[in-house]
Amino acid sequence: MTNLRENCTNYRRGSGIGRSTALLFAQYEAKVVITSRNSEKGKEDVKYIQEEGGDSLWIKTDVSQS
Repeated sequence: MTNLRENCTNYRRGSGIGRSTALLFAQYEAKVVITSRNSEKGKEDVKYIQEEGGDSLWIKTDVSQS
């Protein structure tokens, strides 16, 4: 896979594929932004990524209101 250290990826945390992709990108040192309505699940993913040595943050986002 391409070196992702310079990129920031943004994945909506709602489905299994989004979470799986975010965690995979974090393994390749991408900076991952988790977006979701649910702070508990989003912050859980951020904590996991950071515990594994990755760089991540969570932003509350509700695309149904856009």
